[in-house]
Amino acid sequence: MIRTIIPWALLLTAGAFALQWLEYQYLVRAFSAEIYVAIIGAAFAVGGVWFGWKLA
Repeated sequence: MIRTIIPWALLLTAGAFALQWLEYQYLVRAFSAEIYVAIIGAAFAVGGVWFGWKLA
């Protein structure tokens, strides 16, 4: 049973990795770096406000 599961698991893992890599390549070309910086900055700002609210 293990001899069947391991190759299929590795194949599915490789397929998922390939799809994620292709999606990353598309997103890198689709938007400029400033948009990514703004999204990351907004996520940290929201996280900081939420964390500060929970501490207060």
